[in-house]
Amino acid sequence: MIAYILVSIMVIFSLVFITTQRITQKIVTDNLKNNARYMTTGAVERIEKVLSSIKRVPDNFAELIRDNELADEDIQELVKLMVENNEDIEGACFAYEPYYKSDTQKYYSMYYYRKEGEIAFRNLGNDLYNYFLMDWYQVPKELGKAMWSEPYFDDGGADMVISTYYIPIYLPQDGVETFTGILTIDLSLDWLQEYVNQMKIYDTGYGFMISNSGTIITHPITSLILNETVFTIADEQESPALREIGRHMIRGETSFAEVEYHNVRSGSLSWIAYAPISLNGWSLGMVFPVNEFMADANQLKKTVFALGIGGSLFIILIIILIARSITSPLRKLTRATEKFAEGDFEVALPVIHSKDEIGRLNTAFHAMQTTLASTISDLKNTSEQLKASNEKLEDYSHSLEQMVDERTAELKQKNEALDEAFTNIKTLNEIGKKITSTLDIDSIQELVYENVNSMMDASSFAIMIYNKPEQKLECNLTIEKGVKLPPFELPMADKNRFAVWCVDNASPIFMNDVDTEYSRYVAYRAKPKAGESVSSLIYLPMMIEERIIGVLSAQSFQKNAYTQFQLDMLENLANFVAIALDNAMAYKTIQKANEELKAAQAQLIQSEKMASLGQLTAGIAHEIKNPLNFVNNFSELSVELATEIIEEIDKWSDRLDARDADYVKGMLQDIESNLKKINDHGKRADSIIRSMLLHSRGKAGEMQPTDLNALLAEYVSIGYHGIQATDNTFNIKIEADYDPDLGKITVVPQDIGRVFLNLINNACYATIQKKKELGESYFPILSVSTKREENQVVIRVRDNGKGIPQEIIDKIFNPFFTTKPAGSGTGLGLSISYDIIVQEHGGEFIVNSQEKEYAEFQITLPIK
Repeated sequence: MIAYILVSIMVIFSLVFITTQRITQKIVTDNLKNNARYMTTGAVERIEKVLSSIKRVPDNFAELIRDNELADEDIQELVKLMVENNEDIEGACFAYEPYYKSDTQKYYSMYYYRKEGEIAFRNLGNDLYNYFLMDWYQVPKELGKAMWSEPYFDDGGADMVISTYYIPIYLPQDGVETFTGILTIDLSLDWLQEYVNQMKIYDTGYGFMISNSGTIITHPITSLILNETVFTIADEQESPALREIGRHMIRGETSFAEVEYHNVRSGSLSWIAYAPISLNGWSLGMVFPVNEFMADANQLKKTVFALGIGGSLFIILIIILIARSITSPLRKLTRATEKFAEGDFEVALPVIHSKDEIGRLNTAFHAMQTTLASTISDLKNTSEQLKASNEKLEDYSHSLEQMVDERTAELKQKNEALDEAFTNIKTLNEIGKKITSTLDIDSIQELVYENVNSMMDASSFAIMIYNKPEQKLECNLTIEKGVKLPPFELPMADKNRFAVWCVDNASPIFMNDVDTEYSRYVAYRAKPKAGESVSSLIYLPMMIEERIIGVLSAQSFQKNAYTQFQLDMLENLANFVAIALDNAMAYKTIQKANEELKAAQAQLIQSEKMASLGQLTAGIAHEIKNPLNFVNNFSELSVELATEIIEEIDKWSDRLDARDADYVKGMLQDIESNLKKINDHGKRADSIIRSMLLHSRGKAGEMQPTDLNALLAEYVSIGYHGIQATDNTFNIKIEADYDPDLGKITVVPQDIGRVFLNLINNACYATIQKKKELGESYFPILSVSTKREENQVVIRVRDNGKGIPQEIIDKIFNPFFTTKPAGSGTGLGLSISYDIIVQEHGGEFIVNSQEKEYAEFQITLPIK
């Protein structure tokens, strides 16, 4: 029997060990794949942001060159500015077509580059460096589009390993777009090598990049850079799988490859995750050493094995001790009764001091032996009583057999109860291992229900989590008659609930007839929140030390359905469930905190980028302001000159032919009209640039009387055209209602303008997102209005976009809180705007919204 028990324990332990190993390995592998995917895509996004920001500089300069008839000196100054104002650009060049400038000058290529901390100039065009025949000139010219080059060593240019971005330039000549030359920027790969090498992937893992031909661009082993390809490494390792990965990478695919690959850095077996850089066709790879990321799983396997062996030995020892304590006295008594049955009435019976059935049976045998001895003595001395004594002896023997049968049946029943108890203890141990091996709350609850229902009648079963801050019990799992019921909540103020009493008193509830016993716990029996009323129930508090995690309940529609033993079993199970749920909730809290930390980091990075963008905006605005002043000033002078010429023609009317004079005056009047339009639009552009400069300074200005109607209208126009510049499909209906009696209000105009621009941008963003969901059935509307009310002015900005959910509307003015994805918003716009309105101007800033319908921001400013 013991051998069967031992074999069963070993089989169960082996199954648990194998299952735990497989689940652990799968969890570790799945976590690694998710982490590898997030790390790879995150790194690719950061690299693409850098490349995109660098690429945007020559793209903007190319547009400027195309849209304006610039002199050579202006173009040369622009090329120099690209290098001076952008630390990531190592060099920039504008190379003209041969003999473009004159019939005698074949080469004309202005190249600025960094050298020993200074900006140096070199004319690349000569017979030894015929750039017209080189790939960097010919390829974009033939293809007619901007593109990135393969990494190369630029001998004669930057004299370093670089990648070049080319843009073909077409300028109008005689009304036809004509190819003029190539605008390029040179990007050193040193920053990319440093960034990829900084990636920490366990101890020996690393990151690397390849070009779209498979050439190694970055690698911890610098000798491989530009000297090896992913395919030559595959050939050296004789790894067809690595070669296949290389093909996938240059095709721009994303994956996590579990292949037999030995990384060139440590030689250990590794897996590779990879993702493409969409801007230039390169691909980023990350090498994960298998032995390092599986180290924790292997250690867990050893620990589980050791605990299983120790627990099995302990259980075996207990079984042996219990079996011996029961069978040893029973064997002695059996041997004595066998001799007694053979007629040896003087046999020595064993001494058993226990109070159980075996002890009582042994005492009975002692009494019987004494009685028999006395009876036999009397029979020998009194022959007359022999017959009567024999009859008494037969009767007594019959009674003795019946007593032995009854005692034997009781002993068998006790043994069966002991076997059942052992089985339940083993089952409870297995359940504890299962529920504490997972961190998913739903899985824990469902696993508990399956096992409780196998141990007792749990026709209705529930697990409730105690939400102490909100003083309520949350029940997400209620199963009645095999059907899962909807979730519900119980407020702790409802004292007529058994579960509430269980939490308040930190004690179990045990009733086998609820109709007659409920008054011990509650004043009246409330109707169940879910399901039907039951007849028997158990409520148990799930506790860790003095802290209550929740309530576990098993219920039956039958009366007297539960025993004290089942209550004890369920109470032990509740302890396991409390530990498992506490671990799962702690894990969930840690995960949430980690996600919030990552989001805050992304928002801080975005804030720094926006600050840099503000500086760049200020620089560009300053640069544009000077030529714009020339446009405005000379347009005004030209208008005056045109007027004077018309006056002179009128003076010479007697000397000129009337038709010619009228024709010339008509042309001069057209020129004058055109110059006035140029001057009007130039002044408008100058106003926008002044607003950009004020907005980019980020410092508090002086209070001054301001026309809020004009200021709001200006920033509505700036915000609208700014969005349309990035998305030419964007369109919105603007409904404006400005109070003509508003007058001038004393405010800091640049700060109030910043608030207006932020609200306009947010409104446009909300309508764009709704447009993506509803398509052509939706048309965006932006409503802005001003109103003077007694000693204050009210400004309203309303959109019919996605609206703001009520559960987050109280958080939108918090610093770093944003509903936009990482990289699309810093979470500081509304927070800064709130400080400007409330703290700086002593006003009021409120929001009204209905989700999926509208959002309206109302600003109230005092009139000073």
